Amino acid sequence: MSSSEVLDRLASKSDEFSSYCASDMAELCNALLTNFRNREHEWSDAGNWRAKEISLFRLYEKDKTPSGTIPLVLSQSKQLISATMSKFISTCVESYEYEAGKSTKKPQFLEKEKNVKMEDGSDRSYSTYGPLSVGVPYTSFELHTLPTKEEQASVDIKSKTGSITVILGAGNQPQLSLFDVLQRTLVHREVVFLKHHPLRPHLIALYTILLEPLIKRGFLHQILDSGIPETTKILSHKSIGHVHLTGSLATDKAVRTLISKVKPHLSQSEVDGMVSSELGACTPCIFSNGKYTEKEITHAVRIIVYAKKLNGGSNCLCPQAIVIPKDWEQKDQFRKALYDELKRQPNQPVYYPGSIERAQEMVKVYKSHGESRATVVECTKTIGFVNRHCDNVAVVECGSPNDTDYENMALRSEAFGPVLAIVELSNDGNKSEDYLNTVAVPFLNNKENIFGSLSCILFAPASFDPKKVSIAVESLEYGTIALNTPNLIGWIAASAGAFWGAHPSAPGRESGAGLCGNQFKVSSPAKTVVQGPSLATAPAFDGAKPPPKLILDALSTMDCSNSTLVGILRIQYLLFVSFLNVIMSPFIPADTMKLD
Repeated sequence: MSSSEVLDRLASKSDEFSSYCASDMAELCNALLTNFRNREHEWSDAGNWRAKEISLFRLYEKDKTPSGTIPLVLSQSKQLISATMSKFISTCVESYEYEAGKSTKKPQFLEKEKNVKMEDGSDRSYSTYGPLSVGVPYTSFELHTLPTKEEQASVDIKSKTGSITVILGAGNQPQLSLFDVLQRTLVHREVVFLKHHPLRPHLIALYTILLEPLIKRGFLHQILDSGIPETTKILSHKSIGHVHLTGSLATDKAVRTLISKVKPHLSQSEVDGMVSSELGACTPCIFSNGKYTEKEITHAVRIIVYAKKLNGGSNCLCPQAIVIPKDWEQKDQFRKALYDELKRQPNQPVYYPGSIERAQEMVKVYKSHGESRATVVECTKTIGFVNRHCDNVAVVECGSPNDTDYENMALRSEAFGPVLAIVELSNDGNKSEDYLNTVAVPFLNNKENIFGSLSCILFAPASFDPKKVSIAVESLEYGTIALNTPNLIGWIAASAGAFWGAHPSAPGRESGAGLCGNQFKVSSPAKTVVQGPSLATAPAFDGAKPPPKLILDALSTMDCSNSTLVGILRIQYLLFVSFLNVIMSPFIPADTMKLD
């Protein structure tokens, strides 16, 4: 069947799907959950997808000694998928069953709604939903809406009735395209044509099993990438009403340019309204100007380095900028702690196309200002099968905006790879003692200074004024603000009702357009705020101390169980089998997954 015929067939299902009532949607969501849980053993290794992920991550190469981390990463890959399916769909079930009257119990997310008056002294207020747990110890999230009296168009982008949504699959994580399909089908009731990314064609076998209820109903079709000519043909189809992508601003621009070319009757605003995107940013990590203990500084840089090295730095939420006060008495102590932590946590192979080259170009630019302006921090440890120099993180020094040799390339250009930039902000000439809210926040909200508005991390010691933190959280124009914890928890929270995307007040489309999550359909969502524990507490995420494989397997087991009791019984069985394996391993051959 040609792509045109497939699209015609999908379009014929659009009106049917868009007319689904809340009860119909709850039934569909439950069918997806049942299929996912009952077929765990099928999808876990469909098409050998996890082994192909291992090869892509550069943990294995034929005729070379495999990385010792392979069993752990195999479990991590499965848990990413199981957590996305279980939490996202369960949240939709809760939302639709309440809407349909099948459940009289108000969802906890909506139950915890409250109105909050802003700390800036104005008469404005906003609504918050939460706090709720995401399963990470001592960590919770809230959804914040836009303040009252602040006019703002909806940040969401939807397909028109009778049309098709095309999803251009993400290339940097196996669960992202899955999340996008669930978002467009279960939240927006749109029929979807998914084109997988050329880096991850192996996901088609996995998705075929996981999403079978959507495929059988005619609401989803997926294909492998066949190049630009075929993509052009698809986007030219008369029934394409919406395109969603996860990628870069360059890709977003290219897609909109292509649509303008193949649909010349559309105005630019109509084209822009057809395309939603989840893009990246030069994600800032902001240090308030308090007095930190040695432990607090150590834990702060541990959070930064974990998120920086994750996936070789190729994540849209990967930290890139570290913002510190120029007159901070502890900045030398901070730099030493950062370098030590970059050596402590093992490298993760950089595999995404172009990442190494962008990092090298940034280092070259900063070294042109002096050798001390860029340092590649050598780490002797790696999770890959070989430790490469190009996997080390480079730390570049921007200087201060008032300096004559200030260089902001690393603040205005996303590396999507192993680069961290330090920028020092001066409080000179500012009479206020509130550096955080009079210097740091205005600098970051001005997008001429820094690229993107997707997410940020804010650090504050226990001794810091909590009111200043609250004002900063209200004022920062980022889609997710994580306090003393990795910002990736904001993305995890988007499966539980939170918002993920660019801040709606940010100009342009640097971090994309539209939103992800918001399964409870809260009006005017502005940001997700993630509250972590005190910096005196060791972070839950640490690249040098990953969770045991058994823990990840237990989490996947719980995700794939139809009830908590069944999950507990299955975990007990898992523990028993693991115990037997330890005892019997010297006497039986290893059961290894085929990696070739």
